[in-house]
Amino acid sequence: MIGMLLYISIVAASVFMAIAVSNMLWGPVLHKTGKPLRKPKVSLLVPARNEEGNIEKCLDHLTKQDYPDFEIIVLNDGSTDKTGEILRRYQNTIISPGITVLKGGVLPTGWTGKNWACWQLAQASQGEIMIFTDADNWHHPQAVSKTVAWMEKYNLHAFSAFPQQITGSVVEKLLIPIIDLILYTLLPLWLILKVKNPSLSAANGQWLAFRKADYFQTGGHQQVKNKIVEDVEIFRLFKRKRRKVLTAMGTGVIFCRMYKTYPEVVNGLMKIFYGLTGNHLSIYFFLLTMMFLVYVFPWIALFFVKEWTPVILTLVIPLMYRSIMKIRLRQDWFGVLMQPISMTLGFFIAVKSYFAVKNGKIIWKGRRINVFQSTFI
Repeated sequence: MIGMLLYISIVAASVFMAIAVSNMLWGPVLHKTGKPLRKPKVSLLVPARNEEGNIEKCLDHLTKQDYPDFEIIVLNDGSTDKTGEILRRYQNTIISPGITVLKGGVLPTGWTGKNWACWQLAQASQGEIMIFTDADNWHHPQAVSKTVAWMEKYNLHAFSAFPQQITGSVVEKLLIPIIDLILYTLLPLWLILKVKNPSLSAANGQWLAFRKADYFQTGGHQQVKNKIVEDVEIFRLFKRKRRKVLTAMGTGVIFCRMYKTYPEVVNGLMKIFYGLTGNHLSIYFFLLTMMFLVYVFPWIALFFVKEWTPVILTLVIPLMYRSIMKIRLRQDWFGVLMQPISMTLGFFIAVKSYFAVKNGKIIWKGRRINVFQSTFI
């Protein structure tokens, strides 16, 4: 039985490796494009709730974009810290480019906070292209111009980029790279553009661009108002409406330190893991099983097998492609070398994610999120 499971693990790890290496070597990369020939007005839209430690860095970088025509709109989403004070200071002192600050409306029933904030920002925008970015991001000066160049080159209706994840604490180094591991080993990025099936979608709300006309024609955040992983859901919506979408690697252009403390890391991962499958329990169970067999089970099998070859293969293959990803995505070696611990912790967090979403126990930024939909396929 153990031997059969090890061979399943080898096959699954080999598939993961093939996808990961294809993405690392040939996948779309945000910085690998020229300047856009056409330069439509861009609206940079920032939802901010209790971001006193991040918003200044974000706005400092956005105001330094080399793009010739853009506006910045920030929505203060009921912040109880100094976010509002900081935004008022920016609005009063920074002249060019101007920063518009909005006060968020009362959260309607059936909406998650971020989706409601993004919907309000979209309605206030003036640009032909809207780019949503999180308040804990910071950006290379060419982030906007490179994004517009990608959209113009492939005539895209929506575009997204996975930021370079910056980690500081031990728990961040252990767990945050799991997000990239999932994203880059399950789906070749070019298929997002080339295959019309909505299930082959991936996006990241930390950098999410739309042509404004298509956003409102498809319903944008209003159509996914109760979704936790709203970015992927919007891309699925766009593909169902026959819009062209693509997601690229944003390493070196978009940066983010998602979470800092242990509770933030765990709660953040619990919030997104189950939603990545669109709350499809059967898909989630299958992926959890594969993740367990590839990243956790081989280390358990070490204590029970006599034939070492399959065990060594199951241990070496993931370490090989994680090392390639580490170099390409500029990650920390600590997470790679501590893979048995990080992936075991990640597996248990993923299990907790299902039950937390199902029981309405996801709390983020002081708001309880209850969006569980039991979907069996």
